[in-house]
Amino acid sequence: MIDYGKQKSTVRPEELELTETKVFVSSNITEVNEDETDGQPGFMDTCNGCFISSCRYYNNQLLQYSFMEYFE
Repeated sequence: MIDYGKQKSTVRPEELELTETKVFVSSNITEVNEDETDGQPGFMDTCNGCFISSCRYYNNQLLQYSFMEYFE
């Protein structure tokens, strides 16, 4: 098992993701909305033509197992 600790993503992670050889388990998934700051300004939404002044992202704990380790 590999513990990647706390992760941050702009895409909501799947709770369980399987590959041919690995299993990734995300837990404690929380959505966070963060207002713009000097270091991280807002941005222009080119699809809708409006200014976005906050960012939504997700925090989660991520563990990786080998396929055999997870299913034993």
